[in-house]
Amino acid sequence: MYCNMISFLISQLNENMKAVAQDWK
Repeated sequence: MYCNMISFLISQLNENMKAVAQDWK
């Protein structure tokens, strides 16, 4: 259960980082 939550949060963070990287360009 917690593993799923953590993996979900990490995936969300990855998406956010991608969006930020796009903005920085």
